[in-house]
Amino acid sequence: GEGNRAADRVLGQLLSELDGMHALNQVVVIAATNRPDLIDPAMLRPGRIDRMVYVGPPDAKSRAEIARIQLRKMAHAPEVTPGFISERTEGFSGAEVVAVCQRAATQAMEEDVTAERVEQRHFDLALGSFKPGITEEMVRWYEAYENHTAATGVDNNEGKSLSESDSRGAGAV
Repeated sequence: GEGNRAADRVLGQLLSELDGMHALNQVVVIAATNRPDLIDPAMLRPGRIDRMVYVGPPDAKSRAEIARIQLRKMAHAPEVTPGFISERTEGFSGAEVVAVCQRAATQAMEEDVTAERVEQRHFDLALGSFKPGITEEMVRWYEAYENHTAATGVDNNEGKSLSESDSRGAGAV
């Protein structure tokens, strides 16, 4: 259909740019996807996208840094610290940590439109109503995919695609 033709045009244009007439000295192209199993093999030829790196969910230190950035944007109770949020968001993506912070602020506003700060109970409510999108199965799939492609240099996951397990995506490849 129309979507496939558009995707083919984008792929063709990207390949033309990567293989262009002029050498691209000191140029690095970085691409990200949550569906590495669907990358067109033409993209993975030498000189194009020739290295894949799995970026998993953020660790505790990274989640704390994300929370610190979010907390700078809001008045909050002293017990609400980046460490407090990091401990409670194990397995969350970076975007999900941000969403929890935003939801906590919304909880505070819904409770009292004149609220002066976001309290721990607002984070408790936000976390209680939030289900992270990354599953253990997804993390295992991405890790197995990365290990297999690193070992063989070939895109082959024994025929099981992410869509056959869970298609929400854990990170970039």
